[in-house]
Amino acid sequence: MENKNLDPKLDLVDQAEDQETTYAEENSEAAIEETEAEVEGTEAEVEGTEAEVEGTEEKAEGDEEKSDDKNCPCRKRAILSSVYDIIEIFALSIIAVIIIFSFCIRLCRVDGHSMQTTLDDGERIIAYDIFYTPKQGDIVVFHLVNDNFKRPLIKRVIATEGQEVEINFTDMTIYVDGVLYDDEHAYYDGGCYIIKIDFDTRYMSNEDGDTVYRAVVPEGKIFVLGDNRNNSTDSRSVTVGFVDEDCVLGKAILRLKPFTIFD
Repeated sequence: MENKNLDPKLDLVDQAEDQETTYAEENSEAAIEETEAEVEGTEAEVEGTEAEVEGTEEKAEGDEEKSDDKNCPCRKRAILSSVYDIIEIFALSIIAVIIIFSFCIRLCRVDGHSMQTTLDDGERIIAYDIFYTPKQGDIVVFHLVNDNFKRPLIKRVIATEGQEVEINFTDMTIYVDGVLYDDEHAYYDGGCYIIKIDFDTRYMSNEDGDTVYRAVVPEGKIFVLGDNRNNSTDSRSVTVGFVDEDCVLGKAILRLKPFTIFD
């Protein structure tokens, strides 16, 4: 026969012990879960710390690489090479400008009033001379090979080699090869032609009461006049005469101020 505990108190004690055991197990499981959660949190913190450490190390490595790049001889040579290239380009640019202004174009200053009202005293012009051949109507800059003029002169070409020039001082007209020259640029101070004592009398004559200058331009020469006809020393004068084409420094192509482009 099976023995049964007939004491009710003992049953109550057993039940209480069973409940305490259950509670203890539940509390133990909860504690274990909390501990595991704390462990997982700690592991996450450790992983974050490790990531921060890795980032710091990578940054430090990057800084070291940059520092190494700066101190690298190859980089220094590259910088020096760039500096040399800039200096070389600058020097070549200066040489090019010097060559252009020496052989292609010239910056000239108007000295005097002989080209009024086209050009005024002190104005600056640019003259072009490469492969240039003087032609009628051009404003040219030339330098005479004599002691009468220390600076280049600026005048207008009226006729070139082989052409006949005829100037009538009475009616203020010019004929080139028998064709009336369009003298639109001429300015006569006082409203009439003034005959100067330095005019070359070899080419002057009196025809029907008119004073006339007539000459044929020699080969390789040009005949020039200042636009301010009564205040210009030019081809009419014995001190200038016919200008050798080799003495021409260039054709005036523009005035800087006021900016003007010449045909």
